[in-house]
Amino acid sequence: MIIKNGLVFQENKSFQKLDVEICNKYLTKIGEIDLSHTPDSEVIDATGLYVLPGLIDIHSHGAVGHDFSDGNVEGLKEILAYEYTHGITTYCPTSMTIEKDDILSMFDSVKDWEHKEGLADFAGINMEGPFLDPAKKGAHREECIMKPD
Repeated sequence: MIIKNGLVFQENKSFQKLDVEICNKYLTKIGEIDLSHTPDSEVIDATGLYVLPGLIDIHSHGAVGHDFSDGNVEGLKEILAYEYTHGITTYCPTSMTIEKDDILSMFDSVKDWEHKEGLADFAGINMEGPFLDPAKKGAHREECIMKPD
């Protein structure tokens, strides 16, 4: 696949009009690409559009009416689909400080997770609790805070 004329994100946080070549899901070239050397490639004209790498969401409790801490696999699929349609290619859902049985249920809901097309990849769990200092608990439920052992 070749993306032509897109405004490509640069390390200095600017955008530069460039072409991008992608082969087997890997970025293989950035710069001016001669289409006569790649006649079989799909070409996308990205004139006026921004080209960015896939984004990684490392702190989100949920989306589209679902909360990761509910331990609902179908809800997680909807969250991952929503994230994917918004440029998030990798998602690390964040847990809340909740009862121990609910935490275990939440973990159990993703233990056999396998990536599916059209969903953000599941990177693991961002455990925001329950191992917190009660003096710095913020909005976390104090009765669910646990001491590590």
